[in-house]
Amino acid sequence: MIKIVTPRTVLVAVGILFITLLGQSQTIQIGTKNNNVDYERLARIDGLVNEYISKNWLTGAVSIVIKDNQVVQYKGYGYSDVATKKPMKNDAIFRIMSQTKAITSVGAMILYEQGKFLLDQPISDFIPEFKKPVVLDKFNDADTTYTTIPAKSEITFRQLLTHTSGLD
Repeated sequence: MIKIVTPRTVLVAVGILFITLLGQSQTIQIGTKNNNVDYERLARIDGLVNEYISKNWLTGAVSIVIKDNQVVQYKGYGYSDVATKKPMKNDAIFRIMSQTKAITSVGAMILYEQGKFLLDQPISDFIPEFKKPVVLDKFNDADTTYTTIPAKSEITFRQLLTHTSGLD
């Protein structure tokens, strides 16, 4: 079972989950060395996570990296309980919430890889209601009325995936 705490590792788990849900499950090997991995470079994860812990941005984390169906890193960092200094184990259980954006983004990137759309393609090519978007021009606090003007460009898939589209 995969346990995740950091946003950087969430996409790995989501990707594995999504592939499994598509019926393309895979066997993951544990405890073997992968000759296609630069373990010195992989150690950068240790440095980054430990820096976050030393700066109190995180109290603990678990990372997992899988390459060529082999677990090449699976570690606990910091504490699962800071008060008692209980170390974080790699099999710690975390509550993960609000993964809709991550799962949708992985699904969209799979479609992108299949050539179903381009990142800078307007979404109105698929959802006509998004053709000719407008943006807020003036807002009246007294009665909450507002006026709009045409947007300078249409919303693209890249903007949706990077949360820069202006949609709330």
